[in-house]
Amino acid sequence: MSHPLLLRRTLSGGLAVSGAALLLAAERNGFACDFTDLSARVKDTATPANNFSGNVNDLLTYTSPSTKYVRNASGVYVSGTTLRTEYDISGNPLGGLIEEARTNLCLRSNDFTTTWTNTNTDEPTTNNTSPSGDTDADEIAATATADQEFAIEQAFTGRTAGAVTTCSVFLKAGTRASGDAFIQLGWEATGASSDGCFCNFNLTSGAKGTVTAYAAGTATSAAITSEGSGWYRCVITGAIASGTVGVFSIHFIDNISAAGKENANLTDNDSVIAWGAQIELGSFPTSPIVTAGSTVTRNADTIRLASSAFPLGTAYTIYANIIPQQLGSTVGILQLGDGATNMDSMDLRAFSAGTMNVKDGNVSQAGINGADGPNLAVGVSVKLAGRVAEDDFSFFIDGVEKGTDSSGTVPAAGDLDILNVGHLLSHASAFRLNGHMADLVILPRAMDNTELGALTTL
Repeated sequence: MSHPLLLRRTLSGGLAVSGAALLLAAERNGFACDFTDLSARVKDTATPANNFSGNVNDLLTYTSPSTKYVRNASGVYVSGTTLRTEYDISGNPLGGLIEEARTNLCLRSNDFTTTWTNTNTDEPTTNNTSPSGDTDADEIAATATADQEFAIEQAFTGRTAGAVTTCSVFLKAGTRASGDAFIQLGWEATGASSDGCFCNFNLTSGAKGTVTAYAAGTATSAAITSEGSGWYRCVITGAIASGTVGVFSIHFIDNISAAGKENANLTDNDSVIAWGAQIELGSFPTSPIVTAGSTVTRNADTIRLASSAFPLGTAYTIYANIIPQQLGSTVGILQLGDGATNMDSMDLRAFSAGTMNVKDGNVSQAGINGADGPNLAVGVSVKLAGRVAEDDFSFFIDGVEKGTDSSGTVPAAGDLDILNVGHLLSHASAFRLNGHMADLVILPRAMDNTELGALTTL
């Protein structure tokens, strides 16, 4: 679905207006960013030198990974080191993708001709167009016609016993003599199919089976997501009970209900196309991390702006529009604070009911996550806003007031040094948003309830 502000970005006469400018259109002072068009705006009547209208990359400080893949408007995964808009497969902007650090433990993500072990399979072509637009996807094909095991697998290390691990790969149906293209993903302890989990996928219809644990393993979840042009990202998450090594496998199967490692009755050269194999510690997959012979770590996204670059006050309105990929009390959306000891701050967090927190002098002044009204859901756009004023705190989600607090003080402007976007101050990688940030606003005034309701239903 298109970002709502896209509907308001053209005034009569065809004059284009940035999303950030629209967010501050009625304000004399404030800061706004819109990551769906990479626009930023600062209005500061007290310090005119702070006034800014331009690209977020020219205002925010982005400590980027060495390279990060995001999907562009054409549906292609493109690497880069600047803040960019990610799009869905239909070309609709989602916003900036903000992620924690992750390591791909798969030694070769795109080259299946080496470090992967074949069982009655080979790679007859290695120059197929991948989701990155390059010709770096490999065809994995059966080398026999019989009722037997057809698979390719890679061993990996770097995990601990019981650690939740997510294995994923981009797959596309190749040659198939008859019927749908069924594939099984599994991961298990080395040489022991009694410890691990698996799930079956239909690359013709986009359906998935039931994620299933072996005797000693844990099956957490599985997913299949259309990536356009016939590609699907297939994902399986679970844990093995013991050991620090594992095997990630791709098996050809005959039906969506096949048992683990069940034989398939194939025709010689039946195939799938594969790209972007990824093995990472965590309960969900992150953006592609390309490897070529060794593991690769993508650093956490750190986005910051010094508070001296925008106006502060004695009361505030804080707002963000996000699409979360995980929920939790420590999943940071934004935080304005002292940047060091975290004694003075205000923040929004992607808790299941949403949360607004305010601290002054290292004492909690407000912590609102009311159970009434709408809650957050993974993969669903949500708008959150809070009023931060002395003895007058309020928290809204999607036009509904979630809760209030009528007692508390506000951190002094001199104690607020930095704004972190998509993560919490003075916290480790795990406190990232792990989702899309569409836009955000910081105002040096307290909006009333009518204004907060309108802001969160734009």
